[in-house]
Amino acid sequence: MPKKENRFFSTVPAAFSLLYGIILFCILGILCGQGPKEKHYAALSPIANDVLFVFAVIGIAALLWLRSRTGEGRMGLWKMRALFVGVLAVQLLVARSCWYKMGWDISVVYTTAEELARGTALSNPTYFELCPNNAPLTILQAIPMWVAVKIGLAEPFVVLPYIDAVLLNLSAYFAVRCVQTITPSKAAQWFALIVSIGWIALSPYILYPYTDVFSILFPVLALYVYLNVKQPALKWFLVSLLCFFGASIKPTGLIFMIALVILGVCRFLAARDVTWKTALCIIAAVIIGMLPGKIWQDQTIAYLAGSPTPEGQLSETHYLMLGMNGETFGGHSPDDVTFSQSFATLSERRSANIARAWERLTERSLFENVKFFSIKAYKAYADGSFASHSSFLELEVPKRTDKLSTFLRSLYYKRGSLMPACQAIAQWLWLMILALCAFTVLRQYEKPVVALLALTLLGATAYLLLFEVWPRYLFLYAPFFVILASLALDKPLILQKK
Repeated sequence: MPKKENRFFSTVPAAFSLLYGIILFCILGILCGQGPKEKHYAALSPIANDVLFVFAVIGIAALLWLRSRTGEGRMGLWKMRALFVGVLAVQLLVARSCWYKMGWDISVVYTTAEELARGTALSNPTYFELCPNNAPLTILQAIPMWVAVKIGLAEPFVVLPYIDAVLLNLSAYFAVRCVQTITPSKAAQWFALIVSIGWIALSPYILYPYTDVFSILFPVLALYVYLNVKQPALKWFLVSLLCFFGASIKPTGLIFMIALVILGVCRFLAARDVTWKTALCIIAAVIIGMLPGKIWQDQTIAYLAGSPTPEGQLSETHYLMLGMNGETFGGHSPDDVTFSQSFATLSERRSANIARAWERLTERSLFENVKFFSIKAYKAYADGSFASHSSFLELEVPKRTDKLSTFLRSLYYKRGSLMPACQAIAQWLWLMILALCAFTVLRQYEKPVVALLALTLLGATAYLLLFEVWPRYLFLYAPFFVILASLALDKPLILQKK
């Protein structure tokens, strides 16, 4: 005898969708009233958000008009694959013409990777005791750089932007494939195709071989697997494998897995179609799937830091304390680093970090906390290019003299003559995507896939509100924003019936 459906847990996923829709409208209001907040983060777009939002509304109206005049069906798969191969050729050309070396933490990663590849002594051996989270990426980059050294490349670093190109290309491709799986709307599929190519595949992040790009493929590939693999245990094993390996490079990649688990538990408690036997098989699949990524993470950290849990690390509680900093509004603070390093053991440091984070939160009034978190939300969502020109310091910039390289550098370099125009387009597109996402979750909040996307992005937003905040931390989920925005172009049921 089937169990009676639990109405409360049946409505929880839809509630998450509605909540994220409301938050998106609040964020759009914050972005359009950006004036007082620009001192906390200034995007490089030369046009104000309120002006760009007017054009975003016009763009959305045009898209909805086109939606009513397009049919259904899937675009040719092989033609699309050939298109992405052509896009990859352009990406590789951009990487060849515009690559340069950048500073801050990213330089420690690629420098250490090259030292490992060459078998030389490490120039910064204590870095990974402080920041062990970058150890998996460093070992991962050392592998292609070792190949580059063996084949005699004068500059092994150049292989990393080429890998960036491949990863961004695949991420854009699977974003489109997810949209094709979810909806037959040609308007939605073409929107996803064009935006994924222009906004993700050809993003300036093609030049930055850091955690954001090296992990971006895993969540969207996990979503594709979740949508297309039918056997539950195999599906959850593959999703867990992808999410935990991606999280070893960038921990926020695990947010998608957490969202899946929350919605899976709600589905089980709602007693719809999941038996205890299926639930236990899924739990076992998730545990088995997480092991390779966890082992990889622990072993790479132990190799570079001497222990899988270094006593000298700042740890996640440091970034929670940093996230509550009312002076930097979640930005980097040398004083907070000094505070954390003043404690000898990791347990003492974590306790002190949590205590200070709670103290900072509670010493502010309700109004002050509303202002504080609204500024953090602004910083998280302020930049449609995800701070691609603000996250890293330019160091060594090779300059080719041919006309094509000069033109591409004018688009991709911070001081390029055409860069402001590119930033304005990215910001306009970002505002339009956010509005379309809000439209999707408020119109289709009952759809399971919409709830999954909304809860994932809600989790990413909550993470940035609580911990250190920077626009590039959202880039990992750029494909999810594209997918969710594309679903706004799915025809309403009334039109579909006609």
